[in-house]
Formats: sequence, C-alpha cells, structure tokens
Amino acid sequence: MPRRIRFVLISGIVAITSLVMSLPALAATIVHFDSATLVNRGTSVEITTRISCDPQLEASNISLGAVLFQGRAGDAKIEGDGGIGVEGVDGLRCDGATHSYVFTVDPTQFFANKRFHAGPAGIQWVIQVCTEVAPGDTVCTILAQGEQRIKIRP
Repeated sequence: MPRRIRFVLISGIVAITSLVMSLPALAATIVHFDSATLVNRGTSVEITTRISCDPQLEASNISLGAVLFQGRAGDAKIEGDGGIGVEGVDGLRCDGATHSYVFTVDPTQFFANKRFHAGPAGIQWVIQVCTEVAPGDTVCTILAQGEQRIKIRP
C-alpha cells in the first residue's frame, strides 16, 4: 500500500478512535428544563430543571448559567439570565444521580423595562466546573452546554 494512503488511513482511524473515546464524557451530563412559570406579573420567570452529571472530583463549584429569551435568538423581544451556583456557592451536585433545581430568571439590564409573557421561549445554558488551583486562583472549564425550546406558562 502506498505510503500516502497508509498515512491517511491511519490518521482517519486515530481521529475516529479519539471521537469514540470522548463520547462517554459528552454523554455524562443530562439537562432537561421541565417548566417555566411567570412570576411577579412577568417581571421574572421561575425555571424548574433536572440535571444529572458525573462526579467532578477536583471541583470547588459547579454552576449552571442560563439565558432565557422570547423572540428570535439575536433579535430577542426580551432576554433574561439566571442560574444555579453562579455566585460561587450552592452549586450543582454532580454524583451521577438526577437532581431537581429551581431558579429565577430576571431581565437583563437592556430589557429591564420589559416583561416576559406566556408562550414559547428559548433557553441557552452552560454548565461550568471551577477548581481552585491555588489560594485565590480558580480555573473554570465548560462541562456541557446547549439550547432548548420551552413554553412559559402563566
């Protein structure tokens, strides 16, 4: 077999093997947003979510950050953010079991005078794992991220 073809073939096998080996790590986090309910006459939305993630042994904090929007992404009529553990305390529990969480989304400063309304919405989320590597020095990496459509209920 010519040397060039052998090189391409081996490179392809290495790439596929690397992809397959990384799949369990990608599948180790499951996030599902169960409900979104208007509160305070639409000035906020209460979100209920279920999250399952594998243990993160060195993590000092694991957080979920979320952006809720109504309208099209990039051209939202209203947008807000919220999450769990984003202040560095009371973060997610990653032990392989599914846990339920409730958090509030408030409009961002650009939409402070707007209100959410019942109907379809999108939610973009990211789970971040932060580890203290030295006193006062923390390194954060993204564990998982995604987007989901959700219906805000009155």
